[in-house]
Amino acid sequence: MGDFARLRLRFPENTLDGIKIGASVSCNGACLTVTTVEADEPSIACFDLIVETLRATNLGELVPGSAVNYERSAKVGDEIGGHCVSGHVHAKAVICEQEDSENNRRVVFEIDEKWSKYILPKGFVAVDGCSLTVGETSPGRFNVWLIPETIRQTVFAGKTVGSTVNIEIEAQTQTIVDTIERVLETREKEKMSQDMQKKDRKDLEKAAKAMEKEGESEEEKESRKKEKRDKKMKEKEEKESFRDDD
Repeated sequence: MGDFARLRLRFPENTLDGIKIGASVSCNGACLTVTTVEADEPSIACFDLIVETLRATNLGELVPGSAVNYERSAKVGDEIGGHCVSGHVHAKAVICEQEDSENNRRVVFEIDEKWSKYILPKGFVAVDGCSLTVGETSPGRFNVWLIPETIRQTVFAGKTVGSTVNIEIEAQTQTIVDTIERVLETREKEKMSQDMQKKDRKDLEKAAKAMEKEGESEEEKESRKKEKRDKKMKEKEEKESFRDDD
């Protein structure tokens, strides 16, 4: 496989009606470009996978017979269910826990902690192209709940603990989090700069006073000390006079 692979997929009948070379199709949540449509097999299309696609997604793990989630590009006027997904995969995650109950499945994923700040409870995340609502979260982990219809319609039917999935972060959430971080970082830098400037001014004033003292003659030093004594004496007399008036 190396740094290039060609993906050849057979789609359900009529899925590719009207498709042309250059069109975009989401495969396991990764936006791929159609490079070949087989004339004698209208349900088969090919896609080129370059090194970054193979690195960032689970498409390089596919073998003949593997199933993938697919979705053609939305058209103006189509119903938009779930949240908007671009097909730009941010990271891969691994299923670390999976628990089935009568009417749903709880799936827990492990992901690089740097992405956790974008995955929020009740927020959106795309997993292998499926728009899902986030359940609980913790650093490096999050879970979702799958209804039977989601399991039936997607590759989650065959996923088990250890399976790899593609993750796309919800774009608005990422923008808000990154913007807040930049604003706070800028404010912190400005505060540190102001604190440094204050410290530098104090150090300069202290140094200037020290230089003045070093340059004074003995008479000037004695005169300055006398001024301080006289000032204190005057303040003391004024306080005593104030008490006498009372």
